[in-house]
Amino acid sequence: MKQEIIGKSKYCNNKYWPPVETMANLPLEMEELMLENYDNIIPKLKSITNNKAEYDKAIMDILGVIYSLFFNYKDSPNCLIEPKNIHNVFKLKAILEDMMVNEIISPTIPDDESIYESVDSCCEYLNDLANNNSGLNHSFFDYTKDKMDKPQWEEFLLMETIRNEVVDDEVAMMIPGLQHSMKQVMSSNLWDECGNGNIDKFHTTWLRRLLKSLNKEQEIIRYRLNKPWFVSLTSNSLNSFLTSIGKVYQAYGHFLITEGWVAPHFSKMLVGMDRVGLTSNDVQIYFTAHKTIDPFHTAEMLSGIKQMQPKLSSQQLRGIVEGACQAISAGSLMYDKLNKHFNKN
Repeated sequence: MKQEIIGKSKYCNNKYWPPVETMANLPLEMEELMLENYDNIIPKLKSITNNKAEYDKAIMDILGVIYSLFFNYKDSPNCLIEPKNIHNVFKLKAILEDMMVNEIISPTIPDDESIYESVDSCCEYLNDLANNNSGLNHSFFDYTKDKMDKPQWEEFLLMETIRNEVVDDEVAMMIPGLQHSMKQVMSSNLWDECGNGNIDKFHTTWLRRLLKSLNKEQEIIRYRLNKPWFVSLTSNSLNSFLTSIGKVYQAYGHFLITEGWVAPHFSKMLVGMDRVGLTSNDVQIYFTAHKTIDPFHTAEMLSGIKQMQPKLSSQQLRGIVEGACQAISAGSLMYDKLNKHFNKN
């Protein structure tokens, strides 16, 4: 990288990213649950929530706070948790992740052992899964293309920004522990996320431009406080792997699927944005660029598995498939709920 381009950008970058505020206090539910004995955590959570929606929201919101500890931004509550209570955080994390996966996401993992017999058989399965799954052509994106009005679009773009605002760090967290070609393709993906060294092409810079163009730089901070809980489904699902010991292959499989969704989803979204007049390059650049970039990432990730040395074991291949299946279930559920949210409103 040339020294003269370091720190240089024609766009304003003097506002903190992501657009969050310093956390002043831990959520009350989290404080209460951290102090409970292991077996009492779920009964306690059920006692302080009134229905299934509140219960699911509490799980997702608390996990979001816990995951922020791993990203080190100013909304992380690391200064609010005493060292003696760190073990309680990890205890709570493990229990709530189990609830999120088994009670909310409910992925179906294939138990056909032939899938894991060889790298080729697993890649064949993954390629078919990436091209044929319930999230790929979800009807929600037909709604964005044909029916979503401008106020709904503005809310949805806040959701999309929140969902993608630290994807560069999520990719970075996937790299430790990978070997050979899998590390190669994920490092390439991270280099893309970071604009190939050009700050103006950082994917987060594109999101900054989107918020500024919509005049939503302050509104997003308020919106995230009361955003629908299901907006965090795919992020929390991926972060459950990224922040757990021994789950790097699950994270890889999860990301492989969601990268494959980008082009078909964004293509329909861009038609809808044109329809309601959200046509400026600042608003659309994040989506137009990813529509071209991300299909290559899925293909590269599959090649990374095929070319991997030493060859992956059946257990490692199973982990990749497990992550892929969880991504499909989490994303499909999120899009179902987005459909209901915007149709209701």
